[in-house]
Amino acid sequence: KKEKENPLDQITKGQAETKQDDNILKSITNEYEVLYIKPLAGVYRVLRKQIGDQIDAFNSNLTNALDTRKKKRTYFLGVLNSDLIQFKHATSDSYIIKDPYKLLDVDKKAKLIGSYKYIVSAIEKDITSAENGVEYYDKMTKLYKTQ
Repeated sequence: KKEKENPLDQITKGQAETKQDDNILKSITNEYEVLYIKPLAGVYRVLRKQIGDQIDAFNSNLTNALDTRKKKRTYFLGVLNSDLIQFKHATSDSYIIKDPYKLLDVDKKAKLIGSYKYIVSAIEKDITSAENGVEYYDKMTKLYKTQ
């Protein structure tokens, strides 16, 4: 009996790793296969490349959208915190008063709370978008993984 070879033995012995052949055209032998199978194989290659390009485009679009939303939220938080700047120490960036929010008038407090709730909902929306993206990648991986 021949023992199953360990993949690490290939490295230590300097053997080439066996690669699965993806060329489906070399098994074509008769005229029928040349006329019908060969063009079909070409279509398969084109579709495979296009699907890969679409997945890459989806990845970059999703990443860019999430980054843009994060930058907008960060800027928005900076604007919201501008009402509290007057209570910060000039050099240490910490608040002079323990809870400066209590010193704001009722209208500003209500505005801040509403804005913070908006930011929380935007973050939840981004998390949902990212989770949907991960689900999409999982489906694509299962559908198009190499055999």
